[in-house]
Amino acid sequence: MPRTAIATNDDSGITQAEADSLGIYLLLMSFTMNRGEHREKIDIFQKEFYKIRMREH
Repeated sequence: MPRTAIATNDDSGITQAEADSLGIYLLLMSFTMNRGEHREKIDIFQKEFYKIRMREH
């Protein structure tokens, strides 16, 4: 019998702890900025993201 899983990306607003308690797989987003690829919450965090964005403007 097939199994079903619930997954969402980290832009959903739920924390990893909430996802874990609910059995939801939380997928981290990757994005390109300043000619480099970044993985959210792995090699760049919200504070660094906004610092870079502010320097661009």
